[in-house]
Amino acid sequence: MPKTAPKQTVVDAAHSVISSLRQDSKFSYKWNKKEWYTGRLINRDSKSSGKYWWTVVWDDDGSQSRVNLNPASWQKGNWALLTKGRPKKRVVRKKEQRAPATKTTKEGGESTLSQYELERLKNIEENKAELERLGIGAMRSTMVNTPRSKARKLSGSSRPRRQLVSRTARVGYRQSRRLKGKDPSGKAAPRRKLQVNFEAQAKKREEETYKELVARWKNDKKLKATGGDRQLFMVPTGVLGYNDHTLEEEVPSLGTYLWGFAKGLYSRIFAHINPGDILLFTSGATGKFNRIGVAAETYVVNQSECDKFWQRMDYNMGSGAKTNVGFPLLVPLKGKPVQIDWDKRETLALCGYSDRLQSSRRILMDLEGSRLVRARCEKRLGL
Repeated sequence: MPKTAPKQTVVDAAHSVISSLRQDSKFSYKWNKKEWYTGRLINRDSKSSGKYWWTVVWDDDGSQSRVNLNPASWQKGNWALLTKGRPKKRVVRKKEQRAPATKTTKEGGESTLSQYELERLKNIEENKAELERLGIGAMRSTMVNTPRSKARKLSGSSRPRRQLVSRTARVGYRQSRRLKGKDPSGKAAPRRKLQVNFEAQAKKREEETYKELVARWKNDKKLKATGGDRQLFMVPTGVLGYNDHTLEEEVPSLGTYLWGFAKGLYSRIFAHINPGDILLFTSGATGKFNRIGVAAETYVVNQSECDKFWQRMDYNMGSGAKTNVGFPLLVPLKGKPVQIDWDKRETLALCGYSDRLQSSRRILMDLEGSRLVRARCEKRLGL
């Protein structure tokens, strides 16, 4: 009986999928349990540790982030390759093939050259004999065999520089008709100065972004289902005491406490928040969850309006550096957030996470630990 080849192992299959990843490959990624997003690979992130980090762009909102597409996560089912991207074109250069050297004579002494080659050699010999008769051949060999003159010895002094010849100053410079403010025919033409108002352009882009967000929010609000179980969101607030004053003091113009999200978190966070959902806040470098709030409502404002509440920030949450970021996605809270002192690592472990909380996260209630954390929040809030 012939032996059959062993089946491909799971490890080999994982490495086969990893080797198929390239630019423009389509894939699906599990952001949370039962929550998948599709995206497209842009390029491999060489700055990150390891060789499996990729910069990707998501299909739902066009935002970019970095993900780790390693074989272990593929085996666990955390991501899947949908389509392969375009392969790199490999240029194959053909090596020049040289004809093998041929012998001019056979073993018996008979010449193998053609009649043309024989006549050419004969002419060369006749030309050499004529040069020798005229005395040119000896002179030419003397010229060729003459050794070169020795190179000039380097001394302490450098080579003298050439003296510049004094010139009279040139009056005026040549200019084209365009620079003189004239048209091609030579007639005077008014010059047009290109003026770019960068502030006006930035303001226009912000207005367009605001209109798109408002239209999207109104449409999602109509489709959003009411009722259901209370949801839990984990929200990092950054450095303690910076831009988190709206959680400690009421906003005078609104008469309530307030939190805001950047526009990049619309799809994954803001669109899922309903009145009554719980927001579990944590400050950076504390290792603690320190506040609990309850969402009252959600709405969208333009950049100039949210600038009244918070300063714009520059940050990097794993998807590349962001500059001049505002927070137009507002979530007014029901009363002042309650102060707590819960260990961050322990709370994340109860919800099934072992990584760092770098960005806001929606917690699904499919684990007993997640439901325990939500019940603990409800008890602390008196709900």
